[in-house]
Amino acid sequence: MNAALPVLVALSLAGLCFRRHEVARAWVVVGLAATALLLPVLWLPDGVPSPSGTLGRLSPWQGTVEPDGMGDLLDVTFKIEPWLLFVREELRAGRLPFWNPHQFAGHPLWANGQAGPLFPFHLLFSFLPLPLGWILLPWLRLVTAGMGAYLLARELRTSHQGGLLAALLFCLTGRLVAFLLFPMANALALVPWAFFFVERLARGGRGVRGLAVISALQLLAGHPETAVYTALVSAVYLGVRRAEPLVATWLRWGAGWGLGALLAAVEVVPVVLHLTQTSRFHDLAPGPPLSTVETGALLLRFLLPDAWGHVGDASHFGPLPFVATTVYAGALTLPLAAAALASWQQDRTVQALGAAGLFGLAAAVGLPGLHQALGALPLVGKGVHHYLLLGTVLALALLAAVGFDRWRAGHGQGLLAGGALVGLGLAWGWWALGGEWIERGLIGRQLGWTALLGVVAIGLPASLRLGADRRGRWAAAVLVVAAADLLFAHSRSVPALAAAELHPETPALAFLQGRAGRVAGVDLALRPNTATVHGLLDLRGDDSTKLARFERFWARELGEGHATDFRTLSRWQSPWLDELGVRWVLAAPGASAQDPAWTVAYRAADAVVFERPNALPLMRLEPPEAGRLEVLGAAPGHREIALDLTLPARLVVAESWDRGWRAWVDGRGAQVLPHRDLVVGIDLQPGQHRLRLRYRPYGFSLGITLSLLGLTLLLSVARRAG
Repeated sequence: MNAALPVLVALSLAGLCFRRHEVARAWVVVGLAATALLLPVLWLPDGVPSPSGTLGRLSPWQGTVEPDGMGDLLDVTFKIEPWLLFVREELRAGRLPFWNPHQFAGHPLWANGQAGPLFPFHLLFSFLPLPLGWILLPWLRLVTAGMGAYLLARELRTSHQGGLLAALLFCLTGRLVAFLLFPMANALALVPWAFFFVERLARGGRGVRGLAVISALQLLAGHPETAVYTALVSAVYLGVRRAEPLVATWLRWGAGWGLGALLAAVEVVPVVLHLTQTSRFHDLAPGPPLSTVETGALLLRFLLPDAWGHVGDASHFGPLPFVATTVYAGALTLPLAAAALASWQQDRTVQALGAAGLFGLAAAVGLPGLHQALGALPLVGKGVHHYLLLGTVLALALLAAVGFDRWRAGHGQGLLAGGALVGLGLAWGWWALGGEWIERGLIGRQLGWTALLGVVAIGLPASLRLGADRRGRWAAAVLVVAAADLLFAHSRSVPALAAAELHPETPALAFLQGRAGRVAGVDLALRPNTATVHGLLDLRGDDSTKLARFERFWARELGEGHATDFRTLSRWQSPWLDELGVRWVLAAPGASAQDPAWTVAYRAADAVVFERPNALPLMRLEPPEAGRLEVLGAAPGHREIALDLTLPARLVVAESWDRGWRAWVDGRGAQVLPHRDLVVGIDLQPGQHRLRLRYRPYGFSLGITLSLLGLTLLLSVARRAG
């Protein structure tokens, strides 16, 4: 048995200690549902949730792990996991993770927007034993999402069971589960909490402090775009909600989001300033609207989770990435949501939820007019608009909770319309894809989902003939069906891996560790950013916030450029490889050297490692005869160097120049120059010197100041409210 299983069960049952019995029961239900979703992981004695079995296809990991088919989760393997492990290592060493020397020629980490070093779940992960941390992290995301949806539904005056339904539908929805191993799930889990406080503002309550804290946490979660999208969707919700007094409510809403931005400024300010220096900021534009086929793929997956197959068994064949269209929220959801919408004329809350849901869907498909308007917004314009589906899945969960209460009360208006909509969607799906399902062996799966949807579409309206007492007794069964449906649909989206197979060390990697110089891989060997896990310095990297300076250099000197995606190194004769200290090249077993001057330093079944003879030291003097240097201390983003110079010289540190680098020579500040427009350079005069070089994110001091200001304002608001 996995040691984490009793821990998760105990944490779930700990909710029984809560004073509010309804909240206690909700915690238990959500906690056990989250545990059930992770059962494929928990069946393994040392299992962790990870798609990193994909390493088994690459050198030097062939044969160390069974390759999986979770191609849509590659960013978890090659970005998220390495960054989480690096943040953990730095925090445990007593350092803030400002700079990552293990990708590109060094790269900002604090300011990349995805590492989330200050988010509470990541801080907890950093100090827990690793196997437990890997499992507890997604569990906490699920429970946070479910409890937020429960409390929001109760704030909207649903019953306790209606709130439980909203909790299950939202925390087990395909949207959250698909991104469960990404930092985005941290931010998605907080969406219902943000709406909870917005609804309190709409009701004239005190929600500014809560909204400020939640928006700050969203900005620190590792996907700041989600905070922006949450604010945008909540504005649509509040606008349709038509709260009174109008001006005061909107001022409080703005104060909540603005105060949250101040609280998170210690990270947000460096992120924003870093983004202005990236290829993404300068080159990236929102994609075109979805085609008719792509829109159909998205809409059909609201009904059939595997309409286009599943990446977990390599059967996915859809026109869009699997994760982008993972929106299934359960067979019960659409009919019950339709039942809620039947009361829209009398219920402003239902109108607001419907508007938020439709807005998210229209943005995702690129509705003409709205697509252009979103593209013109300063922050949203550079983002991925299908992320706005967060409003759609939350609205569906809450509308289903409202519809559930109406069904229990015997109000069936809308159930028939919802069932008819489901029937039309199924008919269209079978007409459009039936042949593909037969050909690909998916027919049995689709028959099963169709039968379930048919039973729900017919059974819910038919159950109105039962008395209220009998429907009340069946209500718990509805919750069980909703949970089982979603667990069955999405459990394959959480890949399981033995902890020993998570970025395993191989003999080739052990050979490279501790050797001076940088490494690079041929083609996809040692794919970035896996070198971060093993403490190697890789010239390549994979980060959607690449420094534009480095990306221009890469495209000009080393290979094909791209604003956000990883591109392989292809110009192996470039003299820049020597300049940047690339001494080692790792390639697949049996590979030939790209240059006849290379020598074989290591060859075995996992890889071949070549040594390049002319690589320069990562720290050197120009000209070399100007004197000597000695490294007194080194850590990521920090160097202590003693120098004895007989001539004027430039100290060259072969790490990417960025505005955050600072230097002190004999205790006095010195200018840090972009040597050859790429790496760090410091001009020095003859004599004996002690030099300290440090990286701190540009804007970090301003961010701390603004965060302290935000904290002061928050405490002031709390005192006034108290």
